[in-house]
Amino acid sequence: MDNLDLGFDNFDFASLVSPDSLEALAPMAPLTGFLLIALVASIIVRGRTRAAGGTFVNRYFIGNRALGGFVLAMTTIATYGSVSSFVGGPGQAWDIGFGWVYMAVVQVTALVLLYGIFGKKMGLISRKLNAVTVVDVIRARYGSNALANLSALVIVLFFAATMVAQFVGGAKLFEAVTGYSYVIGLGLFGVAAALESKNDLGVHTEMLTSGMMRLAKLGVINGRRKQINQGKIVTTFAMGIPELYEFMDYNPSVAVMDGAWVNDPYTIAQNDNQVSINTSLEVDLTGQCASESIGSRQYSGTGGQADTAIGAQMSRGGKSIIALYSTAMVKDPATGEKREVSKIVPQLTTGAAVTLSRNDVDRVVTEYGVAELRGTSLRDRVARLIEIAHPKFREELWEQAVQVGILGKRR
Repeated sequence: MDNLDLGFDNFDFASLVSPDSLEALAPMAPLTGFLLIALVASIIVRGRTRAAGGTFVNRYFIGNRALGGFVLAMTTIATYGSVSSFVGGPGQAWDIGFGWVYMAVVQVTALVLLYGIFGKKMGLISRKLNAVTVVDVIRARYGSNALANLSALVIVLFFAATMVAQFVGGAKLFEAVTGYSYVIGLGLFGVAAALESKNDLGVHTEMLTSGMMRLAKLGVINGRRKQINQGKIVTTFAMGIPELYEFMDYNPSVAVMDGAWVNDPYTIAQNDNQVSINTSLEVDLTGQCASESIGSRQYSGTGGQADTAIGAQMSRGGKSIIALYSTAMVKDPATGEKREVSKIVPQLTTGAAVTLSRNDVDRVVTEYGVAELRGTSLRDRVARLIEIAHPKFREELWEQAVQVGILGKRR
């Protein structure tokens, strides 16, 4: 044990009680207070239950039923303690505020009261009035359709707000893990939900992913409408979770084929309505895409971007999409600090390889919209790309477009 180093030699324990640390912990005070109140309440209930011979809880709660209010209330608490809520939403509260934590606390309290304490009474009233929902009880109790309809609207808005908060929370988790904006995360959730509502999708891709596997298992992807390799998922390689490789193993609906054939634009074009989705490191104001290098520094391989983009546009009803986040955080070589830069630029960084020429770019998408470039003039390209750039860089991009000679003047 003589050489054991716990690493505390240079640790400043005084920093734990510094004004900055205490200020950072201040938002925790209401939540801590709530938890202490809940603890005291549970101790009181336990004491009264023992004093009343075990009848106190049964008198005020309906937990003696198989799915009584108490059980439902505790289930709700467990749900709000799950990853989907406290990690996906309030779990990011340290950086973005404790609003969602407090919202969850209020909901848990309200549901404990509703299911646990008032549930028994509500059940009796509902049976007496032959009511199915809370809205039915309000209508019967007050004899007002207007009040009942208003209550229904409030309930719908409440649940809609809760769902939005949880989706944003999940997107914030995505932002924390990947560094991309939570808007991109929301977009991915939306795409996933939209795709799951589709049917008869087909896949002809360079890389097969776990998401595609899930859609295939749901029956969303079946290749029924493909013009070639009907009923088969065609790919050159796969990358994902272990379940993906198990899905592929001896699966006759998955065809792993030669990349020279799969990525051939003329092969791709044989399927109608082919959609190609790729990304890029930089896009200049004329539409050129640098997707494999940052300046003269190689960042990744060329891949099949040009092949799939061209092939999709050759396909009947097909389209090609370049999707990227509007900004990136890069380290300033002079200061060593990270700064935000636009990924839509007046000119590509010197030495950057052009992966997709401006003549082959169809649509460019960021979190701020879609720029349709195919068949447009140079001035229109500049205007449309600036419209989907980050707002704080738009004015600068207009000025730079004139300075480097892309435009003679700004209208």
